[in-house]
Amino acid sequence: MRRIAFIMLCFVAGVFGTVRLGLAAGPLNGLTPKFPSQLLNINNFLGTTCSCEGTNNGFTLNTRANPDGTLSPFSIPSGQVLVVTGMSWFGGTSAGSGGFMSLCVDGSEVWFDTTVAGSNGEIGRSLQLTPLVFKSGHVLCGGGDSGSEVLLTGFVTKDN
Repeated sequence: MRRIAFIMLCFVAGVFGTVRLGLAAGPLNGLTPKFPSQLLNINNFLGTTCSCEGTNNGFTLNTRANPDGTLSPFSIPSGQVLVVTGMSWFGGTSAGSGGFMSLCVDGSEVWFDTTVAGSNGEIGRSLQLTPLVFKSGHVLCGGGDSGSEVLLTGFVTKDN
């Protein structure tokens, strides 16, 4: 139930802007969704383990949370880019302990976040990101030190 509530909460979140990374796809002008079907929630719920700098708990972000609540495999389509506009992550640890989350592409860290667990040991955050743009053909991996689950919000659109 916690995962479903998490997916539903994050599905409605999303703000659009752009930032350029080493993996960005050309000029960012025009990188906007044109159809509702381009909006995505990508998570690591069905992911396999992967290498994410600084963590032994990385899982591939290769599962799409569909609007009807089902899950399906996801990879960035050829000729398209994934624009990530938000990220939510959560896990469990000891009350008052710190924890972190990393987002990696092909094993290299491109984003990092940290916070402190509440009195119940739950840890996590939901964040709007300066959008990150990724081309097809790359492995996205999310992982943290507290066995975290990850959900990315964003959209796919034609690569400029």
